[in-house]
Amino acid sequence: MVNSLQKRGLLLALPLLLLVGCAGPAGVSRPPTIEAVDMRVGGFDREGAQVTVTLRVFNPNGVTIPLENLQADLRIQGHSVLLLMANQPVYQLSAQSTVSLPLTGRVTFKSLPDALSRASLSLVSGLLEVSVVGTATTANGLIPLRYEKTGRLEAIRR
Repeated sequence: MVNSLQKRGLLLALPLLLLVGCAGPAGVSRPPTIEAVDMRVGGFDREGAQVTVTLRVFNPNGVTIPLENLQADLRIQGHSVLLLMANQPVYQLSAQSTVSLPLTGRVTFKSLPDALSRASLSLVSGLLEVSVVGTATTANGLIPLRYEKTGRLEAIRR
């Protein structure tokens, strides 16, 4: 006969066993890694230009997981100039695979004066800092992810 203390212990252990089983080798145990790997500017017209940032995303888990709410802020000299958005609301990341995902946005030239005035001083000194700071979620929004990539553009000297 099982006493009440053993019953309570079994009831408390059951959820823990289920949780550990889900986070084991075949389950989701690690968040995906996100890295900004490329930035392109194109589609110029009188009002602005199209910007595309390509992300490399790796899912280290043994199961497919969703990646949601993917976005990034493009900054010049620390000044936000553009919010980049994913082309779709959710991406399904296959188990133990790497994918390239684009973030796109349109920067209007009217939004740049403050950033460019700071940037021109930096170009004279030789360096212009450009950064991409982004966020995403996985596990239906329960696990927040953050990524950042900063680079410097050097002035061309003759």
